[in-house]
Amino acid sequence: MSEKSLVCNLNVFTPQDRTRHDAVAHSVFTQVEATTELATGYAFRLPVHQLQAAAEFIALERLCCSFLEFGMQVSSDGVLWLSMTGPEGVKQLLSAEFGININVKG
Repeated sequence: MSEKSLVCNLNVFTPQDRTRHDAVAHSVFTQVEATTELATGYAFRLPVHQLQAAAEFIALERLCCSFLEFGMQVSSDGVLWLSMTGPEGVKQLLSAEFGININVKG
């Protein structure tokens, strides 16, 4: 079984698509209410009104970062969780990309 490389390929985007990707990511991640560390990544709590933006973020992000796995859950009380997980090293990559302060255990 081969391991997936933790390489983001931003060349998949046209300049217009890259601008849209950046805008959607900014829209989603400036609304994060809480971050939870998972075994293989992180989950981000968002206001439920960010559901459509979170779905668009997933659709765009998976194009350039095929090693990531995504999940969305909306609870009955209107809480939205966006999870991003993946192979070893994903926590460090997400921490650097989204400014999450973590202590990496070696």
